[in-house]
Amino acid sequence: MAKMYRFIFILPVNSSAISYVQSSGFKVIELPLLELSRRPLQNLIYFPMLIYNSVKLIVIAIKYEVKVIHINDFYNMLGLILHLIFPKIKLITHIRILPNRYPRLLKKFWLWVAENLSNNFICMSYAIKKELSSNTKCEVIYDMPLDNEKYPAPKFLKLNNKSNIDLLYLSNYINGKGQNYAIEAFAKAHRINSTIKLTFVGGDMGLMKNKVYKNSLIELSKRLNIEEYVSFNSFEEDIERLIKNYDIVLNFSESESFSMTCLEALYYGIPLIATDCGGPSELFQHLRSGYLVGNKNIDEMVEGILYLSSSEIIRSEFSINSRKYVRKKFRLSDTILKFKELYAN
Repeated sequence: MAKMYRFIFILPVNSSAISYVQSSGFKVIELPLLELSRRPLQNLIYFPMLIYNSVKLIVIAIKYEVKVIHINDFYNMLGLILHLIFPKIKLITHIRILPNRYPRLLKKFWLWVAENLSNNFICMSYAIKKELSSNTKCEVIYDMPLDNEKYPAPKFLKLNNKSNIDLLYLSNYINGKGQNYAIEAFAKAHRINSTIKLTFVGGDMGLMKNKVYKNSLIELSKRLNIEEYVSFNSFEEDIERLIKNYDIVLNFSESESFSMTCLEALYYGIPLIATDCGGPSELFQHLRSGYLVGNKNIDEMVEGILYLSSSEIIRSEFSINSRKYVRKKFRLSDTILKFKELYAN
């Protein structure tokens, strides 16, 4: 679409996405964007920074003759302010996070403002759309950034006579991402199938609360006497290679609007066990291309781990089915076509 439209990306100062966007040939402008948080000191400067960034955005809109502003996510007030000042600039609000993650009153206010002032409303998944009022006209457009593979598809049958079944949990160490449930479920499953091993891969984002959470996971594995079979690793750059080195991928998050990790596992053909916590249930067919378990339901997690670890044939079938399913349902060409139609209108 770069041949049809000029795109300008407004990103937070020092964002890790800046180099990637620039390398793709797009203009990037950095602003000191700030969100409301649970930290009182940050909230004190939220509104002054909102005013500052709004003025900067107005200057950018005038300089580049902006026609459309596409806001990522519903709590982002910058786009609404610009649209109020310049009503001719069309506003697209793109919801990528489950609204129920926010305090009820704040969520209701943000959604009411976004619904009533946006020209178009987009949801990343049907899980998000279900949380909106029935009168909200929201089009679901899936993200699909995956369109190629660097390495061969996995083969589970006769795979070098492996003695262990390797489980991967790919997620940053954040409370609510479900690693604690994985450890408890793994401990129970390991008593029945001693061939399974579990590896966590992720980062703490430099935050003390995440470091504390990671340490609590390590302590939990020790208390359950499974530390010999559980590893805690840092984030890795080559996600495809990482995922394809494992037999099963776990994702027991408490809340996900979509889950790129789940999509990557399915796309690359590694059997997935995921919680029914929002978006993941839209990504596969239970017992055919993935295994869905109840949110926070450790017994069902144990059943899923034992089921998929019991048979190479089952894992091979899941792998083949998941690769076919996501390539048919989440095509990049479909996503591009929908955005073309959206911008053209």
